[in-house]
Amino acid sequence: MTVGTVQRVEDGKVYVQTMDGSVVTVNTTGETTVRVSREGKVADLRAGGTVVVQGTRGEDGSLTATSISEGAGRQR
Repeated sequence: MTVGTVQRVEDGKVYVQTMDGSVVTVNTTGETTVRVSREGKVADLRAGGTVVVQGTRGEDGSLTATSISEGAGRQR
């Protein structure tokens, strides 16, 4: 799981800055669920929003998301 702030959304990928300042590339698929205070799509995510990402981490450090929830996490 990854919690952080959306830096940008591009070509089906979401770039999330975590609390330690690193940026995680989140890959999405047609099966990825996105919640933005309601059911949404990857395109509904906006830079600056706090997200919780659940999925599988790849060898390159990226994450393939099974779900993304916006507004559910809290950046400190």
